[in-house]
Amino acid sequence: MRTIVSMLIVMAGALAAGADAREVFRCNGSIIETGLTIPEVLARCGEPESRDVSNVPIRARSVYGASYVVGTATLEYWVYRRRGGQFPAFLTFDQGRLRDIEFIYRR
Repeated sequence: MRTIVSMLIVMAGALAAGADAREVFRCNGSIIETGLTIPEVLARCGEPESRDVSNVPIRARSVYGASYVVGTATLEYWVYRRRGGQFPAFLTFDQGRLRDIEFIYRR
């Protein structure tokens, strides 16, 4: 019984630690993590290999369940090449803040 309880405690701790983990990667010796602004990322990493900007609608839901556009948000998608053997980093900025870091697998 004791071992089951201790295993559950360890598993709960591991899940809680994983939920708070921020997405990060290393660029030119600096740590890049979600929440940074565009100028902060540019200062640490320099210009990305590619950059794409798009405006997407922001929607709200009415009392009756229909959705309607209330504005637009600017999203930027950047790609940074990394050292050999590492996947390129795909960064998504929402309204000037880094929201997502993904590592792109290409065949």
